[in-house]
Amino acid sequence: MKRAGVFISMDGRGRVLDNIFVERLWRSVKYENIYPKNYRTMTEARQGREEYFKFYNEERLHQSLGYRTPESVHFEIKEREESRTGLMRELNLNESPVFLC
Repeated sequence: MKRAGVFISMDGRGRVLDNIFVERLWRSVKYENIYPKNYRTMTEARQGREEYFKFYNEERLHQSLGYRTPESVHFEIKEREESRTGLMRELNLNESPVFLC
């Protein structure tokens, strides 16, 4: 492939696994939204896709996330990070890790 000038589309070690998640996402989009709805126009399809992604992120429970929504997991992580940053500021520490024994 290198002799032919073909480059593998990966920007780091293990990036090939990213494709698995993208493929699963689009499989869900197709089988849960696009195929059953049978959109007649691109405008309908775009609107339906937007509605589906809102549902996918805010309402649909995901087995891989412990039957939680991506939105709830995202905000849980964000809240933990903000709490950690606030504690570090309160203790007048920089962003380096703190080990308490």
